[in-house]
Amino acid sequence: MRRYRRRVVKSATKSDDGRVAPIRRPEALDRFAGLWVGVVDGEVVVVAETSHALALALHDMDHRRRKRVVIQYVRPTADSYIVGVG
Repeated sequence: MRRYRRRVVKSATKSDDGRVAPIRRPEALDRFAGLWVGVVDGEVVVVAETSHALALALHDMDHRRRKRVVIQYVRPTADSYIVGVG
């Protein structure tokens, strides 16, 4: 985990005021906004409206390919969110 964190921090570009620029999502995922996707090697292999439906779709997939799938929710660009600490 430390190596990953160092790599992310190193790769982040800082502006003059010291803020880190956000990492933008690939434009290919914009058409899946509001959906759950499974991605393998940068290619979307499965799409579903809920995480449960996505898990069921992955269950039917070949085991070798299924274990390499990264699942993520593609948040709509218009949505804003607040992260609370404490």
